[in-house]
Amino acid sequence: MPVLKEVSYTFGHLHMDSSCATTFSAKEPALGYYYQIIRGLVLLLGEKRMDNPVLSFECLDDITIEDASEVNVYQTKLHIKKAQLSDRSTDFWKTIRVWSEGITNGLLKPEETVFTLITTATVSEDSFIQLLANKNEEDQKKTLTSMEKISTETDNKANLAGYKAFCALKEEQKKFLIKNIQIIDSEVSIEDTLQELNDILELSAPSSSLDVFVDSIMGWWFFVSVKTLLDSSISRISKEAVKNQIDSLRDKFRADALPDDFYEAVEVGDDELTESESKTHVKQLSLIEATKREKKSAISDYKRAYAQRSKWLKDGRVNQKEYDIFDTSLYDEWKPRHGLMLDKSEGKSKAERKEAGHDFYRNFYVDPQHPLPAFKNKGLYITKGSYQMLSEKGTVGWHPDYETLLNNDETVE
Repeated sequence: MPVLKEVSYTFGHLHMDSSCATTFSAKEPALGYYYQIIRGLVLLLGEKRMDNPVLSFECLDDITIEDASEVNVYQTKLHIKKAQLSDRSTDFWKTIRVWSEGITNGLLKPEETVFTLITTATVSEDSFIQLLANKNEEDQKKTLTSMEKISTETDNKANLAGYKAFCALKEEQKKFLIKNIQIIDSEVSIEDTLQELNDILELSAPSSSLDVFVDSIMGWWFFVSVKTLLDSSISRISKEAVKNQIDSLRDKFRADALPDDFYEAVEVGDDELTESESKTHVKQLSLIEATKREKKSAISDYKRAYAQRSKWLKDGRVNQKEYDIFDTSLYDEWKPRHGLMLDKSEGKSKAERKEAGHDFYRNFYVDPQHPLPAFKNKGLYITKGSYQMLSEKGTVGWHPDYETLLNNDETVE
């Protein structure tokens, strides 16, 4: 994984210029594989038509994206130096060979498949390949005529296998193949592809962390991509799996980016404590005869958590649903422990039940003997103060009979 991570950083900060292009003759094939993998991620995330798209590498083609009703196959061709795609380009006819053999072998149905060649080369203006962009019957006939004529030639040994594979197709298969070919050229270099990926992911992470976020996604993507090539049992990657990974990383990055504006404890004086005695969460502490120091600490936690949660919500860093889920987790943590205390104090005297509530508060809240769920990995005051907020609402409590005692107190707000 660290090696793949390093690769992703290299791509994330790759800049090509004329001075380094001349040294890429040996590196070009390796870069082509990296380009194929990155392009696959962009294509999968950009797939909008399919309901549940999945991607595979080097199966039917360089890249295949499909669902139950549609198959899209992609050939990727990377050139570091400027290149042109012409009538007799080896890139084109190697691609035609792959697709034609897939059709002949029954792996591809030309009438149901979209065939895409993605290349950094530029299509020559006088090439019949230009006509593939025009989805009209007349241009398709011209393309078929040109391809059939060229494929009878014998002097280009590099293309002979492509010519032969195309000639082996039935007439209807050729027509469907030509009809469903699309060429994406010129503007899809590695840097262009990386920019597309940044554009797709820019709303999923804080702008200050976008580069690191993209690198993290790419590190994971390279890892699972290589794994699919090595392990035939997991040969496909679903868009849903990628989105789940993005969501998981987004939550982590957002958590790391949440500011801690109220990290300092609030000093609570005696006067403020007296004024707060009418608050429900302080009354709950009075029910168990909490000490003055415990009450002041609880008021500090309440004020800090309330202020921080309000600020995150106002600034749009956290939404209410996230708070609802967090508060539910706090309640779920509290309920069985409070229930255990109820069982142990059942049938005991009022004084013993009050003491049991105080012991529960100290063990659960003041000096927890168990891990408390923390919100976005921030200060524990967020969790403790959120418990005080739930106590204020009467959702949780400390005394075994807190609900009855609070309901019998007419001064409770």
